[in-house]
Amino acid sequence: MTASPLFNDQPPQCPMCGHPSPLPLIYGEASLEMQEAAKLGRIVLANEVQLEAPAEWFCQEPHCHFTF
Repeated sequence: MTASPLFNDQPPQCPMCGHPSPLPLIYGEASLEMQEAAKLGRIVLANEVQLEAPAEWFCQEPHCHFTF
């Protein structure tokens, strides 16, 4: 019997352009570490809180920027 992972930490491909590495969208008040990660391009800080099913990913392809 093989153990299955508890979660998949690989980001999904962008459904619009197929870019393989979208960035996670982070909602709420950002810590200093989160602000630094955003400056380094590792996450995207979302400035608004959405009530219905907020997007989880931001495509970093310059011509796409799709959120999903």
